[in-house]
Amino acid sequence: MHRKLALRSREKVLLYLLRPPRRVRHADEDECGPWNTQEGIAEGAGVPLKHVSEALKSLEREKQIRRGKSVHVNGGKRVRRTYLLSEAGQEAARQVADRYRQREVRVVTHEGEVETRPVAHVLRGDLDIHKYRSFVDQLDRWDRFDLRKEGF
Repeated sequence: MHRKLALRSREKVLLYLLRPPRRVRHADEDECGPWNTQEGIAEGAGVPLKHVSEALKSLEREKQIRRGKSVHVNGGKRVRRTYLLSEAGQEAARQVADRYRQREVRVVTHEGEVETRPVAHVLRGDLDIHKYRSFVDQLDRWDRFDLRKEGF
């Protein structure tokens, strides 16, 4: 994938934590579980564990994430830390999504012409880690997005 369309590890972590795969059950409580441990973030964001660890340390220093409750994962004895976005982290994640949607991608139109358009033209709605990963998977070997494929 072309570097222009790639996100850095810390950006992927921010996007993943902005819209996690689970909803918070109670508005006043943070839900913590395997999904927001280092291992869960690595799997969900598609980032190697070593890079997640480094990204979390720097994000925590910058006060963009905070630690959640410690949890037992899969019935194990060991307790794992969990991580949640702070208010500053939520804003930073929204800015990452907005900047990404402004990047340009080469698009193959329905007529077969190749044009350059903003990513926002291809990705409708809010950008989250799942949409990002799906988008990247659909790029062809020339880093083009083909609108002629089903669903577009």
